[in-house]
Amino acid sequence: MLGYLHIMLNRQRYYFGWFLAECGFVACGADYNGHNADGSINWDRVRNCYPFSVELPSNTKMITDNWNVCTSNWLRMCTNARCVAALAPHSTHSCC
Repeated sequence: MLGYLHIMLNRQRYYFGWFLAECGFVACGADYNGHNADGSINWDRVRNCYPFSVELPSNTKMITDNWNVCTSNWLRMCTNARCVAALAPHSTHSCC
C-alpha cells in the first residue's frame, strides 16, 4: 500500500506539467475540439491524461488508454496507417 501511494504521488508532477501546458492551449483557443452529440463544447484536443481513470482503473487497458493520450493517439495513427489491416489492432501494443 505504501509503494502504491509513493508511485501515485510521484505521478502528480506529470499531471501538474500536463495540465499547466493544457492551460496555455486553452488560453489561446487551440484546445477547441468541436461539439459533442448533445451540443456541448469539447475542450480536449490536447488532453494528455485523465488522472481518475489512471489512478482508479477497473482494468489495465484503462491505464494505457488514459495515460499520455496524445502520444498514444499519434502512435496508434502512425503504426496502424503503415500496417496490414489484419495486424493493425495489435500493432500499437507491440511497438510499446
